[in-house]
Amino acid sequence: ERSSSSGAAAKASVAGAQAPQPEEEGGRQMFDKNTLRTNHRDMFMTALATYQLRRSKSASPGEVEEPSANFAGSGLRVYLRKRPLFEKEAQQQGDYDIATILPPSGAIIHNCLFQADLKTPYIQHHKFDFDHVFDERAESTEVYDAA
Repeated sequence: ERSSSSGAAAKASVAGAQAPQPEEEGGRQMFDKNTLRTNHRDMFMTALATYQLRRSKSASPGEVEEPSANFAGSGLRVYLRKRPLFEKEAQQQGDYDIATILPPSGAIIHNCLFQADLKTPYIQHHKFDFDHVFDERAESTEVYDAA
């Protein structure tokens, strides 16, 4: 399988964050996980931006991650192109970007979650390796030329 490297996901709590709770009248307010993620999108977006900034500062200038050699010579190549978030998704549905592209061959998916208490946020970072990756600004011709 060609998914997350080493099969383990990095887990990071959202820096000292405790999700603000809505006023409760006469008991607990329950939300499903998607509603919680959407309600706290600004907190998660800030945490993801901090993660990406820290990661970019730790990389050496010109440093390039080597592609995985798991399928070398197999004739199978896997390319990933990240599509842009549609305006409708962000405005009407409250969606936000949870993918980081690591050229030339890596991608990280950030899974924004809450502990079982539904108050403590954390993020799992899953890294995947591909033969080549393209960010949301890549033109179709660039993708087809590479493939």
